[in-house]
Amino acid sequence: MTLLLMATTLICAIGWIKNRIDKLILSNYLIRKNIHPTNKELDECSRFVINKIFHIK
Repeated sequence: MTLLLMATTLICAIGWIKNRIDKLILSNYLIRKNIHPTNKELDECSRFVINKIFHIK
């Protein structure tokens, strides 16, 4: 049981680190390109991503 818990924790940690790196890369890209989205644009993008994740139409 301990081995299973350790394995799942390691898988989650790797996913979290990858996700964190991806977000930092994207943030750095937006800053370098001097792109500053408005709150409305961020809301639209948030809705798009949530719909995409949960397959809502």
